[in-house]
Amino acid sequence: MATLSKKRDKKGKGRTFSKCPSLFLKIFTPYTFILPAVVLLIIILVFPLLFSFNLTFHEWCLKMPGKAIFIGLGNYRELLQDQRFIHSMELIVLFVAISVSIELWIGIGVALFLNRRFVGEKIIRSILLLPIFIVPVVSGLTFRFMYDPMGGVINRFLQIFGINGPSWLTDP
Repeated sequence: MATLSKKRDKKGKGRTFSKCPSLFLKIFTPYTFILPAVVLLIIILVFPLLFSFNLTFHEWCLKMPGKAIFIGLGNYRELLQDQRFIHSMELIVLFVAISVSIELWIGIGVALFLNRRFVGEKIIRSILLLPIFIVPVVSGLTFRFMYDPMGGVINRFLQIFGINGPSWLTDP
């Protein structure tokens, strides 16, 4: 039998699943809590991705959606021979190379400028950090207004169906 931990019981044997069911529960309980999230991610992300990848191997006629013809790598072969696609890929690569280079050098320049002592450095740094602090505040206020018991969007929606919503942020 496989030993699960180095702790020994009274007889000097290692703990096993059969002798300690609470250890089994201790190990596998966290996985049961995240299992619904993992299943949901697979349903929402992985399945559509694989289904879309499968669609690329078929020729579809929009007039007859139920009749797909398997053509294998034909769509990819046609795509790689299309001059418009090749030209657009060249433009994308050029755009990415230029924009990343410009952003990198501007970022390095601003970082070097802000790394030295100058008049008003604390004010400039505070202004640059403002967006980082504003987003959570705006998000919190938005949810506070949504959950407002008197005029919040959620309680207004529930009132359409004749349900009096609770005070969301005060009732336990």
